[in-house]
Amino acid sequence: MAKKRVTRKELLKEPDEFMTFTGKLIQFVRTYQQYILYGTGALILTVLVVSGLRYYRGWQEGKAYASLEKAISAYTATGAEGKNLPDAKQNFQAVIDEYAGYNGGKIARVMYANICYELGDFDSAIEAYQKALEDYAGQPSLKTFIQSSIGYSYQGKQNFQAAADQFEAMVSDPVVYMKDEALYNLGILYAKLGKMDKSREAFQKILSDYADSSYIEMVKEQLAG
Repeated sequence: MAKKRVTRKELLKEPDEFMTFTGKLIQFVRTYQQYILYGTGALILTVLVVSGLRYYRGWQEGKAYASLEKAISAYTATGAEGKNLPDAKQNFQAVIDEYAGYNGGKIARVMYANICYELGDFDSAIEAYQKALEDYAGQPSLKTFIQSSIGYSYQGKQNFQAAADQFEAMVSDPVVYMKDEALYNLGILYAKLGKMDKSREAFQKILSDYADSSYIEMVKEQLAG
């Protein structure tokens, strides 16, 4: 028996589950934004951009978002200072396991990666971010934040060369944003690696190519020091 086609008109009559979910996500961001670790903006950007761009596309996707919402609620229930990160990690993993091919599962993967980062499990964070990078390869803004999170994860595990390679890839990618941030990180990383000429070159490029960058003053301090 042929599956009944759902018309656009019928879709518009569906309960506003997705819009309600999106609203809750935005509220989550507003409440917890000060607790998001520097360099892990992929979580926030993914939640906002993906929930804004995607649409409610059926019962199974609705279930994925419902499971994701449940995981988020458990994650935030005790407040930022009392979060049980291991349990949250397990909850998001469960969403990924069941709904990896749906938008809810893809968002859960980035949240899972972020929690791994917070826990200091940088290898798991990198693995999850790499998979998320495949999910959002066609969306430059999301790609930027996920790539930077991979770079920060390598920094977290003290693999400065791998981190530098990641930020170099961002600088070389024509569709990636926030190249001034990538260059600033390169300046710091190359200094740690003892490559002072490359460090200065990265800082100087910010001054010459990104005059309005928020990193300008920090760059000047680095060059003066």
